Amino acid sequence: TPIQKVTNNNGKVKIEDDGVFRIEQKYQVLNIDNYCNECGNCETFCPTSGKPYKDKPKVFLDRKSFDEGEEGYFLNSEIIYYKKNDEIFTLAEIDSFYEFKSDNFSSKLDKENFSINKIEFKNKSVKEISTKIAVEMKIIMNAIRELY
Repeated sequence: TPIQKVTNNNGKVKIEDDGVFRIEQKYQVLNIDNYCNECGNCETFCPTSGKPYKDKPKVFLDRKSFDEGEEGYFLNSEIIYYKKNDEIFTLAEIDSFYEFKSDNFSSKLDKENFSINKIEFKNKSVKEISTKIAVEMKIIMNAIRELY
């Protein structure tokens, strides 16, 4: 999936390509925070590289644990939330586009190729936004839906 970067230089918005997001491991793992006690057993038995409780995407099963956690994902119906560094991002599928936003910006992404159709900066101090987070959120959203 292509990634785009948006820069905001005193109100002048520039959108440019910023690489391609690829999944390169055959098997991928999510860490379900509500069931993890960080014992480390997953490091031994995981079919992928790494330590899932430390370096794989962390998913919360309810809003309360998401709010209490430092970083991770939570899927509520059609909206996926991602929290990192006290900023919460949302991605929602709406008819023919995705709405990707936080307190700092709001954007519409093309449903087919995730390109930015529209973006509005809500916080003038934010100078750059990447769609990489939105791409990751969409992949995690699909993975969580597969669990049900």
